[in-house]
Amino acid sequence: MAALLYKHSHTLKARGSSHRVLERQLSLSKRFEFEGYLRKNDVDIAFLQETFLQPQTQYRLNNYKIYRNDCPNNKGGGIVIVIKSSLAHSQTPPTTNTVIEHTSIILNMENSQIRIISAYKPPRVQTSQQDYYSLLDNSLPTLLAGDLNSKHVSLGCRKSNAEGQAQIQDHFPHNAKDLNILTKTLTKTITAAVSKATTLKTNKNQNPFSLPPEIKSRNKLKRRAKQFADSVLNKQANKISKLIKIQINSLKNEKWSEFLENIPTGDADAWKVSKALRGTTKTFFPPIHGESGLVYTDEEKAEAFADFLEHQFSPNMSQTYDLDFEEE
Repeated sequence: MAALLYKHSHTLKARGSSHRVLERQLSLSKRFEFEGYLRKNDVDIAFLQETFLQPQTQYRLNNYKIYRNDCPNNKGGGIVIVIKSSLAHSQTPPTTNTVIEHTSIILNMENSQIRIISAYKPPRVQTSQQDYYSLLDNSLPTLLAGDLNSKHVSLGCRKSNAEGQAQIQDHFPHNAKDLNILTKTLTKTITAAVSKATTLKTNKNQNPFSLPPEIKSRNKLKRRAKQFADSVLNKQANKISKLIKIQINSLKNEKWSEFLENIPTGDADAWKVSKALRGTTKTFFPPIHGESGLVYTDEEKAEAFADFLEHQFSPNMSQTYDLDFEEE
């Protein structure tokens, strides 16, 4: 599932590219650019902040649902979540948090749910840990995405501020023991997911134990016969090849007999095998283009081929070729 993070009101950053899609006026051309970006990259969910949309502004997207928290006083801000209509989800009621602008939805997956929040904190607004806890106070796993105006040098920012320092202290492990526990948990979770998602394909055409040594011996004789140009060694290799072929045919017959004996009566596979053995499937040959158009029957196709070959192998009598000549 592709998720698109809208980090700034004017610049869309994803996969190393930068695209301006929304401005204060939200012009029609920018809307088309944003919609094209969503469809080109097959974005499932997009988070937008500082949209500057007013409650009276109408904005719709085909095949997408839009959830907004607009700024009524035209002083900036504005939150939007854009999600595909085909994804099972529902909007959640807003929390009592008025410091951080936000809107949220619950995404319904196969066996679980996840709460997704798009949030924006104005740069001059002071927050506390309780403000974030009020957003995250939910029993469901929660993804908080948005522009929180939090800066820290460890995150690649040029400088740090109080918001960034507070979040770094909240997210990083406080000691080596916690770090080891989190590392083991993450490794165990990834390993379990890989094992569950990986299916091993068994090789149905397994050779009997007696064949690999014979194949190895045959290949060795062939190499030596080619190296020394020895016909005797080549005959020995051919003799072993015939024995290997006999054993393989015998193995195929045994597996075929075992397969036929184990097919339940009335099973769909039994009817498929019976139909294949009877050879009732007819091969369809498409029509071909003749001189008079498409031809369908065997006789017409034969005539079309005959006409074509006659034309191909006839003398090339060009208009500039003079048949009249005099012998000297």
